[in-house]
Amino acid sequence: MINKQRTLWFLLIAALLIRLLSLGLYPLMDTTESRYGEMARMMVETGNWLTPLFDYGVPFWGKPPLFTWMSAASVELFGLSEFTLRLPHWLAGVIVVAGAAWFAKKNGYNPLVAAVVLSTTLVFSISAGAVMTDMALTLGLALA
Repeated sequence: MINKQRTLWFLLIAALLIRLLSLGLYPLMDTTESRYGEMARMMVETGNWLTPLFDYGVPFWGKPPLFTWMSAASVELFGLSEFTLRLPHWLAGVIVVAGAAWFAKKNGYNPLVAAVVLSTTLVFSISAGAVMTDMALTLGLALA
């Protein structure tokens, strides 16, 4: 039993740390991540934290602004880089994993298994470290 718990802890920590350490190792991946990263950069540059901008003077009303605020706050605190743009989305993923573990424990399931399964799911892992709306939306839904 102890070996099983130790293995689960190892898998969870490894999955989260590998994703964290890889956040700054590659450029913004596609047009979506680049566009949202630029919106966060412009938010910090212009000081306009109310309206995400698609381009200077062109508001972006296509998505709720939480994901932009997350990246912009990180850029404001730590400077502009791929790592800092992605960091708050990874943190949101960690909160979602903790919430899933809490929910599993509350309902009589092994919280560590729930955390490992979620954190090692490919789409979740990718989303938990990308400048996209997905993890902000997932966090909001998980909190609801």
